[in-house]
Amino acid sequence: MKRSWFLILLLTLVGCTTVTIPGYIQDQYPYKRNVYGEFDQVLKATVKAFEAYGWQITNSSDPALYEQGKEMAQGAGQQVLLFTDMREHNFFIGTNYYRLNAYVRSLSNGEAEVELRYFKMTSLPFKNFSHYRHDKLVGRILTRIEKELNSEK
Repeated sequence: MKRSWFLILLLTLVGCTTVTIPGYIQDQYPYKRNVYGEFDQVLKATVKAFEAYGWQITNSSDPALYEQGKEMAQGAGQQVLLFTDMREHNFFIGTNYYRLNAYVRSLSNGEAEVELRYFKMTSLPFKNFSHYRHDKLVGRILTRIEKELNSEK
């Protein structure tokens, strides 16, 4: 009898959960920074900064497919939305999943805006928690983008 209760408890705790991590991250808590440089330079610096921290760009897209805002209606200059790979980190009772998006758009006067979006999903056996903030990581990536731009000058 004790074995069957132990087996039932074990099967209950080891249950399966399905986690869907979106490729596109909504702007729940975007980190924005204006940088000086042409659009192509800023895009290249963004990709290098991601790679420096171990993130691989898996896809890029026109933000108009996902975003509907004032910039889209006015026909803003060049812009691109970058998607990174998903990272996974297992721990004792669950799994953390991480993903980043970068939204790069050109502005006037030789400036560009870099907007980073972070997403973390913590999956536990009975509940999933999502977070949209990681100030330290995003701050380091944005600083690295600026350093890459300054090294090109």
